[in-house]
Amino acid sequence: MSPADQFLLAGLIIILIPSFYYAHKKNFFTIYSEKFNIFPIQLLFTIPVFSGLSFVISILTYLFATILFPSGVDLMVTYFGSHIGLSLPIISNILIIFIFNKFIIEKKNEQFQHNENELFIYFPVQAYHNFGGKFYGTKFTYPKRKKGDLLIGVQESNLIIKSQELKNIDFAFTFNGEIVVSEKSLQILNEHELTGFQTRPIQDYKSSDSIPFFQIIPIHTMPEMERDTKTIYELWIYASKIIVNDEIYYNKTILPEITDFNQSFESFGYESNLPYPPQKYWIVSKKARSVLINELGQQDYDFIPVHLVDDE
Repeated sequence: MSPADQFLLAGLIIILIPSFYYAHKKNFFTIYSEKFNIFPIQLLFTIPVFSGLSFVISILTYLFATILFPSGVDLMVTYFGSHIGLSLPIISNILIIFIFNKFIIEKKNEQFQHNENELFIYFPVQAYHNFGGKFYGTKFTYPKRKKGDLLIGVQESNLIIKSQELKNIDFAFTFNGEIVVSEKSLQILNEHELTGFQTRPIQDYKSSDSIPFFQIIPIHTMPEMERDTKTIYELWIYASKIIVNDEIYYNKTILPEITDFNQSFESFGYESNLPYPPQKYWIVSKKARSVLINELGQQDYDFIPVHLVDDE
């Protein structure tokens, strides 16, 4: 390999460092299924972005340096030779990682440090347990709907799940938005006297017997959201897509009626199941959030703060 080829290879490896870094962290691009939230798929998204940025910043750095400090650049090239060029992608990588962490990652994490908030959306997008993508004969009915309404089934029977799929599971959020808990987790919820839910037994798909797991059913529905709530709405005949943009607003007057577990009045999602199928959002209290994080292993980023506004 010629020196020129070695130089280009070294530069390419350096430029790829941020891409591999953020692909490993899995926090650059949200993939709504943990099954596919893996390093190679994240790498497909990070390489074009970060390698492209590193290359562009390297070129701009060189151009500005030659314009502003031409004699300094000539002097460094004299002493260090062409290898001085490898410092450019290193500098660009440091800038990229600093800027991204400081202004994107930290800003994203700030929303999970709102201990003063009273309500939170519980939506663990990185922690779906999909149970094979089906519920093995669970009966749902689908009421008639108007154009533009999401098609959401009404659960008529107990959830039917393969019992072996619940091995080592204490608390799970399904792809369809149900919450499944073990007896141990249910006991913890009851010990803290959390309100707003009832339970339903879960049936093994091979028999009619119940297994030591329960489905959490919300019994309190929130009022309609305030119009400040930002949503993305698309419509193709009946294939509606209604996605909340991480900003839900309610009036403060609802607080006396709130329980620890609540469901939204509105439904969100997309009938093609991307990014997630039609479902109502779980709205939980500060107390429920604390229990779920501290005792049931949920993550801070599973909870999005709800905005409470005054009467207009």
